[in-house]
Amino acid sequence: MVQAPIKHLGLYVHTPFCLSKCRYCDFASWSNKRELESPYIKTLLKEIKYRSDEANSPADSVFFGGGTPSLLPIESLEAILSALDKAFTLSKDTEISIEANPGTVSLDYLKALKALGFNRISFGVQAMQSHLLKILGRIHSAHDAVLSLVQAYKAGFDNINADLMFGIPTQSLKDVKESIETLSALPISHLSCYGLIVEDGTPIKKDIDKGLLHLPDTEYERQMYYEAKEMLHKKGIMQYEVSNFAYKGKECRHNLGTWHRELYLGFGSSSASLIRPNLRRSNPPNIEDYIAGKSPEFTEISESDQMFEYIMLGLRLVKGIDIRDFNMRFNRDFIKTYGEKLKPSINKRLIHMDNTHVRLTEKGFDLMNSVLLDIME
Repeated sequence: MVQAPIKHLGLYVHTPFCLSKCRYCDFASWSNKRELESPYIKTLLKEIKYRSDEANSPADSVFFGGGTPSLLPIESLEAILSALDKAFTLSKDTEISIEANPGTVSLDYLKALKALGFNRISFGVQAMQSHLLKILGRIHSAHDAVLSLVQAYKAGFDNINADLMFGIPTQSLKDVKESIETLSALPISHLSCYGLIVEDGTPIKKDIDKGLLHLPDTEYERQMYYEAKEMLHKKGIMQYEVSNFAYKGKECRHNLGTWHRELYLGFGSSSASLIRPNLRRSNPPNIEDYIAGKSPEFTEISESDQMFEYIMLGLRLVKGIDIRDFNMRFNRDFIKTYGEKLKPSINKRLIHMDNTHVRLTEKGFDLMNSVLLDIME
């Protein structure tokens, strides 16, 4: 199978440490293992150096996620960035993002991040109402969120994201409108809006199962989403992906690379990599196993699965799938390969297809799983 040249190489660095575990979170992160931070960083630096030959093109995005990367000392972040630069050639144009929890960063810390080369920051705000933050187990207040966003701007960041969540127990449409109004008046350039996913084993799931909490019905949650979308569009913060909105030019490059199924390398416990179009690497999720040097798992990806992943990820984008890019990547004719399978979704007006792109309609975004099931058959 012929593959197109690499357009994008993304790097991901995982920080598995938190001050407190959120009640909805099932990510590989811990609030009681901070004593492992030093050996973890040493292992991380070794991994970056060891894997420096996995890419032959410079990285154009770096994303520090977690967990809470902003818990790491500036010295540790500097060492990690230096190792990444030596291994993968960062430049002034490289998008370098870091996730942070509101209320956990000072103005001096934010200025130090900017001086290191971080040029994008993402705050896990989730809601601007104290009762909702308490349900989620967030440790910040609405005031903390406002202060952190303003301080990031004062520190020199002009690319600031805030996460906002829908479908929280007891959340109302008024709450969503209030959060959108407050956040859009602050110096943000990007907003991630997504529904609460209730994962098995989390405290919030246990409370729901006991009847202590109740989720809004699906229709009401969709109403929240559409209201937020309309409000943001009126303010010039446009949707470019199912859950993401941005001012023009402020779309997240790292995530766009993932949705276009470009190559990415993940470092740290639980991180995943797409080393080649047909090969995925997964690091051990447990911190102790990672530090001890437990081997990663490698998964071969069949040609059909590669094409399906490309379609599944591409349909998340408002622009949809570039047919010419698909044809060049896979040396296949998209229309001949998937045209018949797409007819039911086209007839239901879930998909719009022209000579260059295939994209979901507004109705299609709500019923994406139905579209994907037709393609899989």
